Formats: sequence, structure tokens, C-alpha cells
Amino acid sequence: MAVRDGGKRTRFACLETARCMVAITVSAITVAVVVMVTIAALRPADSFSLSVVNGMDSSIPWLSKVNSSSSLDADAATNNTTMQRAAEKVNLTFALRAYNPSGRKDIRFSNFTVRVTDMPYFPSFAKMRDIAAFPVPAPFTLKRQGAHKLWSKFSLSDAGTLSYVAHTYGAQGTFKAMVLVNASIGSGSGSGTPASNNVTVTYYCWPVLVGWTAFADSPDGGVTCTPRKELSVDVDSLLPRSAPAPAAVYSRR
Repeated sequence: MAVRDGGKRTRFACLETARCMVAITVSAITVAVVVMVTIAALRPADSFSLSVVNGMDSSIPWLSKVNSSSSLDADAATNNTTMQRAAEKVNLTFALRAYNPSGRKDIRFSNFTVRVTDMPYFPSFAKMRDIAAFPVPAPFTLKRQGAHKLWSKFSLSDAGTLSYVAHTYGAQGTFKAMVLVNASIGSGSGSGTPASNNVTVTYYCWPVLVGWTAFADSPDGGVTCTPRKELSVDVDSLLPRSAPAPAAVYSRR
């Protein structure tokens, strides 16, 4: 239908409105695509998985035997008594497996810190107690659709912690713990490409067996870790407030 506009006849005035609507729609789609691409570019990496394998195995008992002798007088026979006390040092093995399912990007890991917390009332989070915390200075690049195993040994020598474990779980006891893994990650598009968009992530792994039988009793597939954003419970609010005892890493690969 024709209409007059300032003395001029214009056919199908609705076409002008349609063109305007199409232009607005195209602009909106363009903006949405740009936003999606920007978000994808800013993400440090696609999803990846972490798991603790073989628990935290110890080759040294929590309690050590000590022989003590006493003599009542010079002519009396010496009495030998075997006593047990908390070990002065216990070495534990820690292995973390990372997997990157992405086919687009490599992931650069650095600045690892690990925190081990006893869960005496597992599966409850009640009355958790810190056992140790240690850094793992072993950065690595997780290739796209690849896996990497981070292995280290650490030495625990805090007297209070060793006494607690020894008297709570016995000489060769194994207990369930939560392992918190903090790491700085960044993404790269290929080999040799510097990591970009570094962020810090926290993963929670439980129940991880710690102690004498940890290696033998741990599940074959390891313990899968959960990222903070996927937790259904505010675990951070239930963790001990005191700083965990530091442990020394003496071997890694």
C-alpha cells in the first residue's frame, strides 16, 4: 500500500521498519558473538581433571621403639624396657595426576601448594585437623588431550602433629584425609607459547588415605578432586583456622 510522506508517495513503508529491525538483530548477534569469543579467549583453559593416586604412602611407622635401661644399684641386674614414642620424622609419597581433555589449548601449571587435613569423622567434615602443608616446585605443561603425573616425597617432622597421628591411629595406622591443591594455571595455544591469563585454582580431594597401608588400600583409579566452584558444601568455612605444619619436599619429578 502506498502512503504520502511530505508530498511523496512511498510504497510499502513497513519495509523501512523491517530493515531497521534486521539491522538491530544483526548488531545484537554480532555483539553476542564478540562477547562469547572474548570470554573464550580470556578463560585460562578448558576444564581439566585432577586426582590423587595411591594415597600418601609412608614407609616409616608413626611410632618408633625406644629401648631404655635402668639400674637400681651396682649389684642389681639392668632392666631393659622397650617403649614406643612418636617418630621424629615420617616420609610420605604424594602423586597427582592431571588430565586435559581439551583439543584447543595446552595448560601451564605452576606454584603448586598442597595442604593435608585429617578427617577423623569421615564422611563428616567435623573437627578436621591439619597435618601438613608443602609447596611442590615442579611446574609443567599439560598438553592438549594429554595427561601428566606429578610425583613428590615430603618429610613431616612437626612433633605435635606426629604425636597426634601416632596416638590417634597407632604405629602403622592409616587415616582418611582431605587434600587441597592450589595451583596457578595459564593457557597456551601451542608448544613454546607463553602462558597467558594466569589464575589460581583450588581443588579438594577426599578421602585420600595417608599412612602405612595407603598404597595398598587406595582405589585403583585414584581419588578424583573437585574444583571449588562445584562443591555443594562450603568446605573452606569448616577447615581449621590455624596454619598447618610445614613439611619439606626432598624429592620430586
